[in-house]
Amino acid sequence: SGSGGSSTPWKTIAYATQNAAAGDTILVRPGTYWEGKILVQKASLTIRAADSANKPLVNFNHSTNPNGNYV
Repeated sequence: SGSGGSSTPWKTIAYATQNAAAGDTILVRPGTYWEGKILVQKASLTIRAADSANKPLVNFNHSTNPNGNYV
């Protein structure tokens, strides 16, 4: 995972939710994300598609990301 910025994004949505601050917005790039679980424990955290025309898909059946998509 990177630093969470647009040039070095985090690799999973779960990691992004763990490292974002309360009130942040997590922009999820297009692609399929293979997540085991996503636990949100921060107030007012927003998770949304970075591109409304190409929305991401989250698959909760796997804990690994075979496609290498980044948040």
